[in-house]
Amino acid sequence: MDEPVNVAPELNANLTDFHHSFLSQTTRIRTALLTTADALSGVEQGDPRLDVILRDLYLSVPASAGVCYVQDTGVVGRSAPLASLYSLVSRSELKDINADSFVNRSVLFVGPIYSPAYGEVVCFAAPIYDSANTYKGYACIALWPGELISDTSFPGSRSYNDTTYRPWIVFTDGLVLSSPSTTYVGDNVLDSATIRRGVSESVIRQILDEKEGAIRLSASSGRIAVWTTAEVDGREMRLILSTAELRSDIPLEPVNRYSTDVHNATANLYLYASEHGQEQTLAELANPQGIFASEKLRYFAYDFNGTSLYDGFNPQYAGENMLNFRDSYGLRPVATERFRAWQGGGYTYMYAPVQSGEPGLAVLCILYVLPVDDTWFVVVSQSILDHTVKIDPSKRNVVLSTVHNASSYILIHGKEAAFQEFMNPDSSLLADHRNLFAMNYNGTILMDVLNPEMVGADAFYFTDMHGASTMREIAMLGRAGGGYCYLGVTNSTTQESMICLVYVEPQGDDWCLGSSIMLETIPLDGWQQVEDLMPQVM
Repeated sequence: MDEPVNVAPELNANLTDFHHSFLSQTTRIRTALLTTADALSGVEQGDPRLDVILRDLYLSVPASAGVCYVQDTGVVGRSAPLASLYSLVSRSELKDINADSFVNRSVLFVGPIYSPAYGEVVCFAAPIYDSANTYKGYACIALWPGELISDTSFPGSRSYNDTTYRPWIVFTDGLVLSSPSTTYVGDNVLDSATIRRGVSESVIRQILDEKEGAIRLSASSGRIAVWTTAEVDGREMRLILSTAELRSDIPLEPVNRYSTDVHNATANLYLYASEHGQEQTLAELANPQGIFASEKLRYFAYDFNGTSLYDGFNPQYAGENMLNFRDSYGLRPVATERFRAWQGGGYTYMYAPVQSGEPGLAVLCILYVLPVDDTWFVVVSQSILDHTVKIDPSKRNVVLSTVHNASSYILIHGKEAAFQEFMNPDSSLLADHRNLFAMNYNGTILMDVLNPEMVGADAFYFTDMHGASTMREIAMLGRAGGGYCYLGVTNSTTQESMICLVYVEPQGDDWCLGSSIMLETIPLDGWQQVEDLMPQVM
Protein backbone atom coordinates (compact mmCIF):
# COMPACT_ATOMS: atom_id res chain seq x y z
CA MET A 1 0.00 0.00 0.00
CA ASP A 2 1.35 3.44 -0.95
CA GLU A 3 2.51 5.68 1.84
CA PRO A 4 0.06 8.56 2.43
CA VAL A 5 1.19 11.88 0.99
CA ASN A 6 0.64 15.09 2.91
CA VAL A 7 -0.31 17.79 0.43
CA ALA A 8 -0.29 21.46 1.39
CA PRO A 9 -3.77 23.00 1.02
CA GLU A 10 -2.44 25.74 -1.26
CA LEU A 11 -1.02 23.11 -3.64
CA ASN A 12 -4.45 21.51 -4.01
CA ALA A 13 -6.03 24.94 -4.38
CA ASN A 14 -3.61 25.80 -7.19
CA LEU A 15 -4.33 22.49 -8.92
CA THR A 16 -8.03 23.32 -8.86
CA ASP A 17 -7.27 26.74 -10.31
CA PHE A 18 -4.98 25.14 -12.92
CA HIS A 19 -7.79 22.80 -14.00
CA HIS A 20 -10.39 25.56 -14.16
CA SER A 21 -8.07 27.92 -16.02
CA PHE A 22 -7.10 25.25 -18.57
CA LEU A 23 -10.74 24.41 -19.34
CA SER A 24 -11.63 28.11 -19.54
CA GLN A 25 -8.74 28.83 -21.91
CA THR A 26 -9.51 25.94 -24.25
CA THR A 27 -13.25 26.67 -24.22
CA ARG A 28 -12.65 30.32 -25.03
CA ILE A 29 -10.34 29.43 -27.92
CA ARG A 30 -12.76 26.83 -29.32
CA THR A 31 -15.71 29.26 -29.10
CA ALA A 32 -13.80 32.05 -30.84
CA LEU A 33 -12.64 29.65 -33.56
CA LEU A 34 -16.13 28.28 -34.21
CA THR A 35 -17.50 31.82 -34.43
CA THR A 36 -14.79 32.67 -36.96
CA ALA A 37 -15.46 29.54 -39.03
CA ASP A 38 -19.15 30.46 -39.18
CA ALA A 39 -18.32 34.05 -40.22
CA LEU A 40 -16.06 32.75 -43.02
CA SER A 41 -18.78 30.55 -44.51
CA GLY A 42 -20.00 33.32 -46.81
CA VAL A 43 -16.65 35.00 -47.54
CA GLU A 44 -14.72 34.29 -50.73
CA GLN A 45 -11.06 34.87 -51.50
CA GLY A 46 -10.38 38.53 -52.28
CA ASP A 47 -13.20 39.76 -50.05
CA PRO A 48 -11.74 42.44 -47.73
CA ARG A 49 -13.85 41.02 -44.90
CA LEU A 50 -11.53 37.99 -44.85
CA ASP A 51 -8.68 40.02 -43.35
CA VAL A 52 -10.97 41.65 -40.80
CA ILE A 53 -12.50 38.36 -39.62
CA LEU A 54 -9.13 36.64 -39.25
CA ARG A 55 -7.58 39.57 -37.44
CA ASP A 56 -10.54 39.67 -35.02
CA LEU A 57 -9.80 36.04 -34.14
CA TYR A 58 -6.09 36.75 -33.85
CA LEU A 59 -6.71 39.67 -31.48
CA SER A 60 -9.17 37.67 -29.38
CA VAL A 61 -6.38 35.26 -28.41
CA PRO A 62 -3.30 37.46 -27.88
CA ALA A 63 -1.14 34.44 -27.09
CA SER A 64 -1.64 32.96 -30.55
CA ALA A 65 1.26 32.65 -32.98
CA GLY A 66 -1.22 33.27 -35.79
CA VAL A 67 -4.48 32.27 -37.44
CA CYS A 68 -5.25 31.23 -40.98
CA TYR A 69 -7.91 30.08 -43.43
CA VAL A 70 -6.88 26.90 -45.23
CA GLN A 71 -8.85 26.12 -48.36
CA ASP A 72 -10.14 22.64 -49.17
CA THR A 73 -7.20 22.27 -51.59
CA GLY A 74 -4.79 22.59 -48.66
CA VAL A 75 -3.62 26.04 -49.76
CA VAL A 76 -3.56 28.84 -47.18
CA GLY A 77 -6.03 31.44 -48.39
CA ARG A 78 -5.11 34.09 -45.85
CA SER A 79 -3.48 34.44 -42.46
CA ALA A 80 -2.99 36.96 -39.69
CA PRO A 81 -0.25 38.02 -39.34
CA LEU A 82 0.39 37.76 -43.06
CA ALA A 83 2.17 34.53 -44.04
CA SER A 84 2.58 33.63 -40.38
CA LEU A 85 1.41 30.01 -40.53
CA TYR A 86 2.17 29.12 -44.14
CA SER A 87 5.12 26.86 -43.28
CA LEU A 88 3.27 25.29 -40.35
CA VAL A 89 0.28 24.29 -42.47
CA SER A 90 2.61 22.39 -44.80
CA ARG A 91 3.27 19.92 -41.97
CA SER A 92 1.43 16.61 -42.44
CA GLU A 93 -0.57 17.01 -39.22
CA LEU A 94 -2.39 20.00 -40.75
CA LYS A 95 -1.84 19.40 -44.46
CA ASP A 96 -3.81 16.13 -44.33
CA ILE A 97 -6.92 17.65 -42.70
CA ASN A 98 -9.99 17.30 -44.93
CA ALA A 99 -13.77 17.12 -44.67
CA ASP A 100 -13.64 13.60 -43.24
CA SER A 101 -11.49 14.84 -40.36
CA PHE A 102 -14.47 16.71 -38.95
CA VAL A 103 -17.10 13.95 -39.28
CA ASN A 104 -17.18 13.34 -35.53
CA ARG A 105 -15.61 16.58 -34.30
CA SER A 106 -16.64 20.21 -34.45
CA VAL A 107 -13.05 21.19 -33.57
CA LEU A 108 -9.76 19.34 -33.97
CA PHE A 109 -7.04 19.70 -31.32
CA VAL A 110 -3.72 18.98 -33.04
CA GLY A 111 -0.23 18.90 -31.66
CA PRO A 112 2.26 19.46 -30.41
CA ILE A 113 3.77 20.25 -33.83
CA TYR A 114 7.29 21.57 -34.25
CA SER A 115 7.65 24.71 -36.35
CA PRO A 116 11.08 26.21 -37.13
CA ALA A 117 9.57 29.67 -36.77
CA TYR A 118 7.68 29.14 -33.50
CA GLY A 119 9.00 25.99 -31.83
CA GLU A 120 6.41 23.52 -30.57
CA VAL A 121 2.83 24.74 -31.01
CA VAL A 122 -0.65 23.32 -30.65
CA CYS A 123 -3.40 24.03 -33.15
CA PHE A 124 -7.18 24.17 -33.03
CA ALA A 125 -8.99 23.74 -36.36
CA ALA A 126 -12.68 24.20 -37.19
CA PRO A 127 -14.40 23.38 -40.52
CA ILE A 128 -15.83 26.03 -42.84
CA TYR A 129 -18.94 25.22 -44.86
CA ASP A 130 -20.80 27.34 -47.40
CA SER A 131 -24.57 27.93 -47.43
CA ALA A 132 -25.08 24.60 -49.25
CA ASN A 133 -23.16 22.82 -46.46
CA THR A 134 -20.24 22.09 -48.78
CA TYR A 135 -16.84 21.88 -47.11
CA LYS A 136 -14.66 24.90 -48.02
CA GLY A 137 -11.66 24.31 -45.78
CA TYR A 138 -10.86 25.09 -42.18
CA ALA A 139 -9.92 27.93 -39.86
CA CYS A 140 -6.85 27.31 -37.70
CA ILE A 141 -5.26 28.98 -34.73
CA ALA A 142 -1.78 28.09 -33.41
CA LEU A 143 -0.33 28.92 -30.01
CA TRP A 144 2.40 27.85 -27.65
CA PRO A 145 1.31 24.98 -25.37
CA GLY A 146 2.18 26.91 -22.22
CA GLU A 147 -0.43 29.52 -23.16
CA LEU A 148 -3.13 26.95 -22.37
CA ILE A 149 -2.24 27.08 -18.68
CA SER A 150 -3.57 30.48 -17.62
CA ASP A 151 -4.20 34.04 -18.73
CA THR A 152 -1.13 35.20 -16.80
CA SER A 153 1.30 32.59 -18.09
CA PHE A 154 3.77 33.19 -20.88
CA PRO A 155 6.23 31.05 -22.83
CA GLY A 156 9.28 30.47 -20.71
CA SER A 157 7.56 30.75 -17.34
CA ARG A 158 8.67 27.91 -15.08
CA SER A 159 6.07 28.21 -12.33
CA TYR A 160 2.32 28.32 -12.08
CA ASN A 161 1.16 31.92 -11.65
CA ASP A 162 3.01 33.46 -8.70
CA THR A 163 3.80 30.18 -6.96
CA THR A 164 6.91 27.99 -7.06
CA TYR A 165 4.86 25.01 -8.26
CA ARG A 166 5.87 23.52 -11.62
CA PRO A 167 3.04 22.88 -14.13
CA TRP A 168 3.00 19.94 -16.56
CA ILE A 169 0.45 18.81 -19.13
CA VAL A 170 1.01 15.21 -20.23
CA PHE A 171 -1.14 13.01 -22.46
CA THR A 172 -2.02 9.60 -21.04
CA ASP A 173 0.44 7.92 -23.43
CA GLY A 174 3.27 9.98 -21.89
CA LEU A 175 3.58 12.62 -24.61
CA VAL A 176 4.48 15.98 -23.03
CA LEU A 177 2.28 18.87 -24.12
CA SER A 178 3.71 21.47 -21.73
CA SER A 179 6.58 21.36 -19.26
CA PRO A 180 8.38 23.84 -17.00
CA SER A 181 11.61 23.69 -18.99
CA THR A 182 9.76 23.76 -22.36
CA THR A 183 12.62 21.61 -23.69
CA TYR A 184 10.61 18.44 -23.33
CA VAL A 185 7.47 19.48 -25.23
CA GLY A 186 6.80 16.81 -27.85
CA ASP A 187 8.94 14.19 -26.06
CA ASN A 188 7.61 11.17 -24.19
CA VAL A 189 8.18 11.04 -20.46
CA LEU A 190 8.24 7.23 -20.54
CA ASP A 191 11.09 7.19 -23.03
CA SER A 192 13.36 9.71 -21.35
CA ALA A 193 15.16 9.28 -18.04
CA THR A 194 16.32 12.88 -18.50
CA ILE A 195 12.75 14.13 -18.20
CA ARG A 196 12.08 12.00 -15.13
CA ARG A 197 15.42 12.90 -13.48
CA GLY A 198 15.35 10.44 -10.60
CA VAL A 199 11.61 9.78 -10.70
CA SER A 200 10.90 6.09 -11.27
CA GLU A 201 8.89 4.85 -14.22
CA SER A 202 6.38 3.27 -11.80
CA VAL A 203 5.60 6.69 -10.32
CA ILE A 204 5.08 8.16 -13.79
CA ARG A 205 2.85 5.25 -14.80
CA GLN A 206 0.70 5.75 -11.73
CA ILE A 207 0.16 9.37 -12.71
CA LEU A 208 -0.70 8.38 -16.29
CA ASP A 209 -2.99 5.51 -15.25
CA GLU A 210 -5.01 7.26 -12.55
CA LYS A 211 -7.24 10.25 -13.27
CA GLU A 212 -6.29 12.13 -10.11
CA GLY A 213 -4.12 11.78 -7.05
CA ALA A 214 -1.01 12.81 -5.16
CA ILE A 215 2.35 11.08 -5.00
CA ARG A 216 5.86 11.52 -3.67
CA LEU A 217 8.10 11.80 -6.73
CA SER A 218 11.17 10.43 -4.98
CA ALA A 219 12.03 9.58 -1.42
CA SER A 220 15.35 11.40 -1.57
CA SER A 221 14.11 14.78 -2.79
CA GLY A 222 10.83 14.97 -0.90
CA ARG A 223 9.15 16.48 -3.95
CA ILE A 224 5.40 15.94 -4.33
CA ALA A 225 3.14 15.98 -7.38
CA VAL A 226 -0.64 16.31 -7.52
CA TRP A 227 -2.68 15.82 -10.66
CA THR A 228 -6.12 15.80 -12.19
CA THR A 229 -7.56 15.08 -15.64
CA ALA A 230 -8.87 17.23 -18.49
CA GLU A 231 -10.10 16.39 -21.97
CA VAL A 232 -9.98 18.53 -25.10
CA ASP A 233 -11.79 17.31 -28.21
CA GLY A 234 -11.39 13.65 -27.31
CA ARG A 235 -7.78 13.84 -26.08
CA GLU A 236 -7.33 13.07 -22.40
CA MET A 237 -4.42 14.55 -20.50
CA ARG A 238 -3.09 14.92 -16.99
CA LEU A 239 -2.69 18.36 -15.46
CA ILE A 240 0.16 18.10 -12.95
CA LEU A 241 1.62 20.47 -10.38
CA SER A 242 4.85 19.47 -8.65
CA THR A 243 6.81 21.08 -5.88
CA ALA A 244 10.04 22.62 -7.10
CA GLU A 245 13.57 21.31 -7.00
CA LEU A 246 15.38 24.49 -6.03
CA ARG A 247 18.86 25.38 -7.22
CA SER A 248 20.75 28.34 -8.64
CA ASP A 249 24.15 27.77 -10.20
CA ILE A 250 24.44 30.68 -12.62
CA PRO A 251 27.38 32.87 -11.51
CA LEU A 252 26.85 36.62 -11.33
CA GLU A 253 29.57 39.00 -12.50
CA PRO A 254 30.26 42.78 -12.46
CA VAL A 255 29.04 44.57 -15.58
CA ASN A 256 32.44 45.85 -16.71
CA ARG A 257 34.02 42.48 -17.37
CA TYR A 258 31.77 40.34 -19.52
CA SER A 259 32.04 41.57 -23.10
CA THR A 260 35.67 40.74 -23.85
CA ASP A 261 35.79 37.66 -21.61
CA VAL A 262 32.90 35.88 -23.28
CA HIS A 263 34.18 36.65 -26.78
CA ASN A 264 37.75 35.60 -26.10
CA ALA A 265 36.60 32.43 -24.37
CA THR A 266 34.50 31.47 -27.40
CA ALA A 267 37.42 32.19 -29.72
CA ASN A 268 39.66 29.93 -27.62
CA LEU A 269 37.03 27.19 -27.60
CA TYR A 270 36.66 27.50 -31.36
CA LEU A 271 40.40 27.22 -31.91
CA TYR A 272 40.65 24.20 -29.63
CA ALA A 273 37.69 22.50 -31.34
CA SER A 274 39.12 23.19 -34.80
CA GLU A 275 42.43 21.61 -33.85
CA HIS A 276 41.32 18.67 -31.69
CA GLY A 277 37.92 17.71 -33.10
CA GLN A 278 34.53 17.25 -31.52
CA GLU A 279 35.10 14.18 -29.34
CA GLN A 280 38.18 15.52 -27.58
CA THR A 281 36.63 18.98 -27.19
CA LEU A 282 33.52 17.61 -25.50
CA ALA A 283 35.68 15.52 -23.17
CA GLU A 284 37.73 18.60 -22.25
CA LEU A 285 34.57 20.64 -21.62
CA ALA A 286 33.31 17.94 -19.26
CA ASN A 287 36.61 17.80 -17.34
CA PRO A 288 36.13 19.77 -14.08
CA GLN A 289 39.89 20.44 -13.97
CA GLY A 290 40.19 21.03 -17.73
CA ILE A 291 41.33 24.16 -19.53
CA PHE A 292 37.72 25.37 -19.88
CA ALA A 293 36.87 25.07 -16.19
CA SER A 294 35.53 28.45 -15.07
CA GLU A 295 33.56 29.91 -12.19
CA LYS A 296 32.03 32.72 -14.24
CA LEU A 297 31.63 31.29 -17.76
CA ARG A 298 29.34 28.56 -19.05
CA TYR A 299 30.23 26.58 -22.19
CA PHE A 300 27.87 24.90 -24.68
CA ALA A 301 28.08 22.91 -27.88
CA TYR A 302 25.28 21.98 -30.31
CA ASP A 303 24.93 20.34 -33.66
CA PHE A 304 23.03 22.23 -36.33
CA ASN A 305 19.90 20.21 -35.61
CA GLY A 306 19.82 21.92 -32.22
CA THR A 307 20.83 18.82 -30.25
CA SER A 308 22.91 19.54 -27.15
CA LEU A 309 26.40 18.07 -27.27
CA TYR A 310 27.47 19.76 -24.04
CA ASP A 311 25.51 22.04 -21.69
CA GLY A 312 27.34 24.00 -19.01
CA PHE A 313 24.11 24.86 -17.18
CA ASN A 314 22.45 21.45 -17.32
CA PRO A 315 24.80 18.58 -18.25
CA GLN A 316 21.84 16.18 -18.25
CA TYR A 317 20.53 17.89 -21.40
CA ALA A 318 23.29 16.29 -23.52
CA GLY A 319 21.59 14.42 -26.35
CA GLU A 320 18.36 16.44 -26.02
CA ASN A 321 17.11 18.69 -28.80
CA MET A 322 17.06 22.21 -27.38
CA LEU A 323 15.44 24.22 -30.18
CA ASN A 324 12.22 24.48 -28.22
CA PHE A 325 13.91 25.60 -24.99
CA ARG A 326 12.61 29.03 -23.96
CA ASP A 327 14.21 31.56 -21.67
CA SER A 328 12.34 33.50 -19.01
CA TYR A 329 10.78 35.92 -21.52
CA GLY A 330 9.72 33.10 -23.81
CA LEU A 331 12.40 33.51 -26.50
CA ARG A 332 14.20 30.45 -27.89
CA PRO A 333 17.92 31.10 -27.29
CA VAL A 334 19.28 27.93 -28.91
CA ALA A 335 17.26 28.58 -32.06
CA THR A 336 18.70 32.11 -32.12
CA GLU A 337 22.22 30.80 -31.48
CA ARG A 338 21.88 28.40 -34.41
CA PHE A 339 20.78 31.32 -36.56
CA ARG A 340 23.85 33.31 -35.42
CA ALA A 341 26.08 30.33 -36.24
CA TRP A 342 24.61 30.16 -39.75
CA GLN A 343 25.52 33.84 -40.11
CA GLY A 344 29.13 33.12 -39.12
CA GLY A 345 28.83 33.84 -35.41
CA GLY A 346 28.03 36.74 -33.12
CA TYR A 347 26.47 37.89 -29.88
CA THR A 348 23.00 37.23 -28.53
CA TYR A 349 21.20 37.56 -25.19
CA MET A 350 19.28 35.27 -22.87
CA TYR A 351 17.32 35.60 -19.63
CA ALA A 352 18.34 32.35 -17.93
CA PRO A 353 15.73 31.17 -15.42
CA VAL A 354 16.75 30.79 -11.79
CA GLN A 355 15.17 27.87 -9.95
CA SER A 356 14.87 29.53 -6.56
CA GLY A 357 12.23 29.92 -3.89
CA GLU A 358 11.03 33.14 -5.52
CA PRO A 359 9.32 32.68 -8.90
CA GLY A 360 10.13 34.82 -11.90
CA LEU A 361 13.83 35.46 -11.25
CA ALA A 362 16.37 35.31 -14.07
CA VAL A 363 19.99 36.08 -14.85
CA LEU A 364 20.62 38.30 -17.87
CA CYS A 365 23.35 36.65 -19.93
CA ILE A 366 25.30 37.54 -23.01
CA LEU A 367 26.41 34.72 -25.30
CA TYR A 368 28.89 34.53 -28.13
CA VAL A 369 28.45 31.93 -30.88
CA LEU A 370 30.92 30.51 -33.41
CA PRO A 371 30.46 27.67 -35.90
CA VAL A 372 33.23 25.07 -35.75
CA ASP A 373 32.30 23.59 -39.12
CA ASP A 374 29.08 22.89 -40.99
CA THR A 375 27.96 20.26 -38.45
CA TRP A 376 28.29 21.91 -35.01
CA PHE A 377 28.84 25.19 -33.19
CA VAL A 378 30.03 26.37 -29.78
CA VAL A 379 28.68 28.99 -27.38
CA VAL A 380 29.98 30.70 -24.26
CA SER A 381 27.66 32.49 -21.83
CA GLN A 382 28.30 34.98 -19.04
CA SER A 383 26.05 37.10 -16.86
CA ILE A 384 25.84 40.80 -17.62
CA LEU A 385 24.66 42.03 -14.21
CA ASP A 386 25.86 41.21 -10.72
CA HIS A 387 22.31 40.52 -9.54
CA THR A 388 19.26 38.59 -10.63
CA VAL A 389 16.35 40.42 -12.27
CA LYS A 390 12.62 40.01 -11.83
CA ILE A 391 10.84 39.06 -15.04
CA ASP A 392 7.94 41.32 -15.96
CA PRO A 393 5.75 39.34 -18.41
CA SER A 394 3.42 42.34 -18.82
CA LYS A 395 6.11 43.92 -21.03
CA ARG A 396 5.47 41.20 -23.60
CA ASN A 397 1.85 42.29 -23.68
CA VAL A 398 2.73 45.99 -23.99
CA VAL A 399 4.66 45.59 -27.25
CA LEU A 400 2.23 42.94 -28.50
CA SER A 401 -0.86 45.10 -27.98
CA THR A 402 0.91 48.18 -29.41
CA VAL A 403 1.61 46.34 -32.67
CA HIS A 404 -1.82 44.67 -32.69
CA ASN A 405 -3.63 47.98 -32.28
CA ALA A 406 -1.48 49.68 -34.91
CA SER A 407 -2.02 46.78 -37.33
CA SER A 408 -5.78 47.06 -36.93
CA TYR A 409 -5.63 50.80 -37.56
CA ILE A 410 -3.59 50.23 -40.73
CA LEU A 411 -6.07 47.62 -41.93
CA ILE A 412 -8.95 50.09 -41.56
CA HIS A 413 -7.32 53.40 -42.61
CA GLY A 414 -4.50 52.36 -44.92
CA LYS A 415 -0.75 52.57 -44.54
CA GLU A 416 -0.08 56.24 -45.38
CA ALA A 417 -2.93 57.66 -43.27
CA ALA A 418 -1.94 55.42 -40.38
CA PHE A 419 1.72 56.47 -40.53
CA GLN A 420 0.68 60.11 -40.49
CA GLU A 421 -1.47 59.51 -37.41
CA PHE A 422 1.21 57.49 -35.61
CA MET A 423 3.84 60.19 -36.20
CA ASN A 424 1.56 62.98 -34.96
CA PRO A 425 2.90 63.91 -31.48
CA ASP A 426 -0.55 65.17 -30.46
CA SER A 427 -2.27 61.90 -31.35
CA SER A 428 -3.79 59.92 -28.50
CA LEU A 429 -3.70 56.71 -30.53
CA LEU A 430 -0.39 55.57 -29.00
CA ALA A 431 -0.82 57.30 -25.67
CA ASP A 432 0.04 54.20 -23.60
CA HIS A 433 3.20 53.22 -25.48
CA ARG A 434 4.61 55.32 -28.32
CA ASN A 435 7.54 53.10 -29.26
CA LEU A 436 6.41 51.96 -32.71
CA PHE A 437 8.36 51.60 -35.94
CA ALA A 438 7.98 50.20 -39.45
CA MET A 439 10.74 48.81 -41.62
CA ASN A 440 10.89 47.14 -45.01
CA TYR A 441 12.74 43.87 -45.43
CA ASN A 442 15.69 45.67 -47.02
CA GLY A 443 16.21 47.48 -43.72
CA THR A 444 14.85 50.92 -44.65
CA ILE A 445 13.00 52.65 -41.80
CA LEU A 446 9.54 53.59 -43.08
CA MET A 447 8.18 55.07 -39.86
CA ASP A 448 9.57 55.63 -36.36
CA VAL A 449 7.40 57.39 -33.80
CA LEU A 450 10.14 58.11 -31.24
CA ASN A 451 12.92 58.78 -33.76
CA PRO A 452 11.35 60.50 -36.78
CA GLU A 453 14.79 61.54 -38.01
CA MET A 454 15.46 57.86 -38.77
CA VAL A 455 12.77 57.65 -41.47
CA GLY A 456 14.46 56.72 -44.75
CA ALA A 457 17.62 55.48 -43.05
CA ASP A 458 19.07 52.08 -43.93
CA ALA A 459 19.22 50.15 -40.64
CA PHE A 460 19.81 46.68 -42.06
CA TYR A 461 23.47 46.61 -41.02
CA PHE A 462 22.98 48.40 -37.71
CA THR A 463 24.80 46.59 -34.92
CA ASP A 464 24.42 47.05 -31.21
CA MET A 465 27.32 47.63 -28.85
CA HIS A 466 28.43 43.99 -29.21
CA GLY A 467 28.18 43.79 -32.96
CA ALA A 468 24.89 41.87 -33.01
CA SER A 469 22.96 42.63 -36.22
CA THR A 470 19.62 42.89 -34.50
CA MET A 471 17.85 45.02 -37.11
CA ARG A 472 18.73 42.43 -39.72
CA GLU A 473 17.22 39.82 -37.40
CA ILE A 474 14.07 41.94 -37.06
CA ALA A 475 13.68 42.06 -40.84
CA MET A 476 14.17 38.31 -41.12
CA LEU A 477 11.81 37.68 -38.22
CA GLY A 478 9.13 39.76 -39.91
CA ARG A 479 9.59 37.92 -43.18
CA ALA A 480 9.21 34.58 -41.35
CA GLY A 481 5.89 35.56 -39.77
CA GLY A 482 6.87 37.71 -36.80
CA GLY A 483 7.70 37.20 -33.14
CA TYR A 484 9.93 38.46 -30.32
CA CYS A 485 13.65 39.22 -30.13
CA TYR A 486 16.09 41.20 -27.96
CA LEU A 487 17.69 44.46 -29.05
CA GLY A 488 20.69 46.17 -27.46
CA VAL A 489 20.66 49.97 -27.72
CA THR A 490 23.33 52.41 -26.54
CA ASN A 491 22.42 55.83 -25.20
CA SER A 492 25.51 57.95 -25.87
CA THR A 493 24.15 60.82 -23.75
CA THR A 494 23.58 58.86 -20.52
CA GLN A 495 26.37 56.31 -21.21
CA GLU A 496 23.96 53.47 -20.63
CA SER A 497 23.07 50.39 -22.60
CA MET A 498 19.47 49.26 -22.78
CA ILE A 499 18.37 45.69 -23.39
CA CYS A 500 14.97 45.86 -25.07
CA LEU A 501 12.28 43.35 -25.96
CA VAL A 502 10.95 43.75 -29.50
CA TYR A 503 7.78 42.35 -31.04
CA VAL A 504 7.60 42.27 -34.85
CA GLU A 505 4.67 41.51 -37.14
CA PRO A 506 4.59 41.37 -40.96
CA GLN A 507 2.19 43.81 -42.61
CA GLY A 508 2.76 43.26 -46.30
CA ASP A 509 4.91 41.32 -48.69
CA ASP A 510 7.87 43.62 -48.10
CA TRP A 511 7.54 45.35 -44.71
CA CYS A 512 6.88 44.80 -41.01
CA LEU A 513 5.73 46.69 -37.95
CA GLY A 514 7.46 46.53 -34.57
CA SER A 515 7.50 47.89 -31.05
CA SER A 516 10.17 47.70 -28.35
CA ILE A 517 10.26 48.18 -24.60
CA MET A 518 13.22 48.47 -22.25
CA LEU A 519 13.91 45.51 -19.98
CA GLU A 520 17.19 46.48 -18.28
CA THR A 521 19.49 49.50 -18.12
CA ILE A 522 23.22 48.80 -17.88
CA PRO A 523 25.88 51.47 -17.19
CA LEU A 524 28.67 51.56 -19.75
CA ASP A 525 31.38 52.98 -17.50
CA GLY A 526 34.63 51.10 -17.91
CA TRP A 527 33.57 49.06 -20.93
CA GLN A 528 35.89 48.71 -23.87
CA GLN A 529 34.70 48.71 -27.44
CA VAL A 530 34.47 45.10 -28.53
CA GLU A 531 35.40 45.73 -32.16
CA ASP A 532 38.86 46.89 -31.02
CA LEU A 533 39.50 43.66 -29.13
CA MET A 534 38.23 40.92 -31.43
CA PRO A 535 40.91 38.37 -32.37
CA GLN A 536 40.94 36.93 -35.85
CA VAL A 537 39.46 33.45 -35.39
CA MET A 538 37.87 32.70 -38.76
